[in-house]
Amino acid sequence: MTSIAHLTDIHLPNDPALRFGEFSLKRFMGYMNWHRSRKLMHQFAVLGLLQDDISQHDVDHIFVSGDLVNLGLEAEFVAGAEWLAALGTPGDVSFVPGNHDYYGSGRAFMRGTAFTQFMMSDEAGLALGGDTGPELPFVRVIDGDVAVIGLNSGMPTPLLKAYGEISSQQLKRLRDILDACRAADLYRCVVVHHPPLPGLTRRSRAMRNDDAVMKLLEEHGAELVLYGHNHRQQHTRLKTVHGVCHVVGTPSASVARGGHYDPGRYNLFNISGGPGGWMTELAGRGLSLQHDRVSDLGTISLNSADDYDLKDQLVGTPQ
Repeated sequence: MTSIAHLTDIHLPNDPALRFGEFSLKRFMGYMNWHRSRKLMHQFAVLGLLQDDISQHDVDHIFVSGDLVNLGLEAEFVAGAEWLAALGTPGDVSFVPGNHDYYGSGRAFMRGTAFTQFMMSDEAGLALGGDTGPELPFVRVIDGDVAVIGLNSGMPTPLLKAYGEISSQQLKRLRDILDACRAADLYRCVVVHHPPLPGLTRRSRAMRNDDAVMKLLEEHGAELVLYGHNHRQQHTRLKTVHGVCHVVGTPSASVARGGHYDPGRYNLFNISGGPGGWMTELAGRGLSLQHDRVSDLGTISLNSADDYDLKDQLVGTPQ
């Protein structure tokens, strides 16, 4: 069995000052929003509880899917890289960026080398067509059975917008990688920040080419797609040519109880079986509404072959 922990939307609760060369209207408004509400919402104490809980489980890999920081400042990236390193070694932790990591122009993120070690294909992933650095996808093969595929949907956006996009180059490579992984009898887990299907969030926050991403997944298949951005626990079943792809959104890992969004949580995915009979167990771990500690939030099975009776919950064009 292979175990993968998914955390997202960390929004590290530090408070760096805006330097002269980093000022923009979007960053200024984000800075004000942080002090008005977000700094009360995202708390180190919550994040620490989840980190401690992960350390008590036998996790093979940890994936962090974006919005590690808030304003895209270089000082934040230094703190973010240190936080990722404390979470685990680059071989055990992967990262893809979100819209907050590209706040402002995005140049600071693209220049940064601190994150590259968490965005690298391993040797097996390179053989499957993976890449390294912000121009993704990257591929890592965990326990010889599970391919985790990281996509970059982050991009600079105008004021009051938080959309993303998967580049055409990434989509072309993703198609080939999904096919190569299937030919190698690997379980395929795709990770991205923005919701990858239409209708999962309002258009000002959506992935601009989510229709193209959905069509690619329908035609080439995947067993699991993980995303963040919405700060909600969400689950959608997508019908593909190879069975059902489970598309799961995970809430922020640092949100305190009692707010508008789901409380801090991470999801643990236990993967077993093999080609034609993959089995995935989703175990939720996070703050319950009654306790200020990490609790078991329930376990469900995500199977790829037996969900066709749930037609009212399936998304996608009938085959």
